[in-house]
Amino acid sequence: MKLRESVAELTPYSPGKKHPGAVKLSSNENPLGPSPAAIAAVRDSATKIHLYPDGSGGALRAKLASCRGCAPEQIVFGNGSDEIMVFCAGAYIEPGDTAVGADITFSQYRFATTLFGGRYRAVPLIDGVHNLNSMLAAIDETTRLVFVCNPNNPTGTYRSHDEMATFLSMVPPGVLVVLDEAYAEYADAPDFPRSGELLDSFSNLIVLRTFSKIYGMAALRVGYGIGHRDIVADLARVRQPFNVNGVALAAAEAALDDDGFVRKSIEFTRTGKRRFGDQLTAEGFAFYRSQANFVCVQTDVPAEVAYTRVLESGVTVRALTSFGLPNAIRVTIGEEASLDRVLASLCTLRETR
Repeated sequence: MKLRESVAELTPYSPGKKHPGAVKLSSNENPLGPSPAAIAAVRDSATKIHLYPDGSGGALRAKLASCRGCAPEQIVFGNGSDEIMVFCAGAYIEPGDTAVGADITFSQYRFATTLFGGRYRAVPLIDGVHNLNSMLAAIDETTRLVFVCNPNNPTGTYRSHDEMATFLSMVPPGVLVVLDEAYAEYADAPDFPRSGELLDSFSNLIVLRTFSKIYGMAALRVGYGIGHRDIVADLARVRQPFNVNGVALAAAEAALDDDGFVRKSIEFTRTGKRRFGDQLTAEGFAFYRSQANFVCVQTDVPAEVAYTRVLESGVTVRALTSFGLPNAIRVTIGEEASLDRVLASLCTLRETR
């Protein structure tokens, strides 16, 4: 069989190693789990798994439209928000086209672009943040997509509302900006982008959100995008029918009703992040101030060395070498005791140098 050239460039996804018994702080999951309402919905919907799901996600679509202040026709669902990134590339990228994004960011932007024969133009971050001016300069007549991860994974940094509005006003109208807000619910900066307002102003924008993070439903794979009706209609052309299963749709709908669980998750993360940040500062570790549910920590030793030392304490974190940060780890905000073990492990590395 002759493999397509663009596919030959791709590296199969390599899942993280399983460490039974270890506390997992490597994948930015919600340590509180899912909402009890979502769990109940999973149980109830399990009796209906012999039926095909609603291919349009009608009930969830209506509820999301009400929550987000948009029309139902502006919403597209994906098997995780990363599937919607593939939709965007599938709809707009021809072989030889380009997409612009950061160099140190979520890997699926490059994957989706390359899958359809495009070229991903990586723009270096500046102080851990998207360099929007350089990204604008990287756009040319071959550019079809621009990816912005805000807050950025793996740094947790962000660009403000005014910065994003200015950026969007300068992007050519024929270029789609994919604003990935997977971690937006955790953000507490007063100038964090109000994406609903941006959507009202720019028709070449799609905003991606997910139920994997704040809602604690990573295993069910539900993501959604909000954009102009014409964009959503284009993406519908490349979306597979029944791409989100019925159990996931029911759980997501129930999770939207549990505002108390979301508030609890936000407070848990903010409190833990503040405490962990204070401890890192006291010990002299450099790290990025994060608007997400994780912290990117400079380790002063190779990331794999730090990863192994932390694992010895019974906790897994993410070594960021594959992201382009060979001396950094990403730590999900979890229980205090687990974060204390991470910090203690990093401190012992300094003592043995």
